[in-house]
Amino acid sequence: MSTKLRDLFMKFKLPPGNHYGEIAKRRPVVGFTLIETRYAPHLRLPKHSHERACLCLVLRGACQEIYAGRSLFCQPFSFLFRPAEEAHSNRFEGSGGQALIVEVDHRWLARVREQRVRLDAPVCLRSCLLTGLAARLYAESRQMDDAAALSIEGLLLEVAAELARDAARGAGRKAPRWLERAREFLQASYTEPPTFSEVANAVDVHPVHLAREFRRHYHCTMGEYVRRLRIEFTCREISVSNTPLAEIALAAGFTHQAHFSRCFKQVMAMTPAEFRAIARSR
Repeated sequence: MSTKLRDLFMKFKLPPGNHYGEIAKRRPVVGFTLIETRYAPHLRLPKHSHERACLCLVLRGACQEIYAGRSLFCQPFSFLFRPAEEAHSNRFEGSGGQALIVEVDHRWLARVREQRVRLDAPVCLRSCLLTGLAARLYAESRQMDDAAALSIEGLLLEVAAELARDAARGAGRKAPRWLERAREFLQASYTEPPTFSEVANAVDVHPVHLAREFRRHYHCTMGEYVRRLRIEFTCREISVSNTPLAEIALAAGFTHQAHFSRCFKQVMAMTPAEFRAIARSR
């Protein structure tokens, strides 16, 4: 086989509705196609592309998506956006994987861009907000009653906006190294968070400067950031274990389950029990 033919083969373009892996369900919705796929352990997919842009919700397992010169690592309840005709390959870990793929019509993307929401490059993101949207989207995809299409489009618009915001933040001025150290400090100690002064002393800046720069770069206060880290931890634990919710809350740093449930619902727009029910339905 010539080099040219090999390159064409390796960049094979899949038509709408077609994906590697086992397609468990396929549901057409106006402007979208919802496709639930499963992948075998240690699966390696060759380089290929898709005619339509895709929003991929990872439901189970972890996957590395590889592009020319870069790769994205996707974990459960993270969202991946991939533009149309973007060549890539995939590697799945030992547990295999499961995903909900939403093929989006180019006209829908055009309407999104009219609102100055730019999605022009691959991006993979997981956050408290997106995890909540992901859980609700998956629940709607399984229900599929008369109102599901309207609800799904609304959720996808929120997802697109959040992915675009993250891409815009990444294109802005890079956070100074001392601020990254402050965030890493919080990530390592969110179950027993340090005081504001302790973080400021650790990175050798004035507390007022730390507070201002943290909000400017990360768009939240340090307290809000710690709360998000705790909720992300509980989401992971709830989705992969049968550990009682009270124990998960305690391990995350919440002293009372009532406080945990209140914070969880504020961030996720559902209770911990509702999130567990959705996670178990995968």
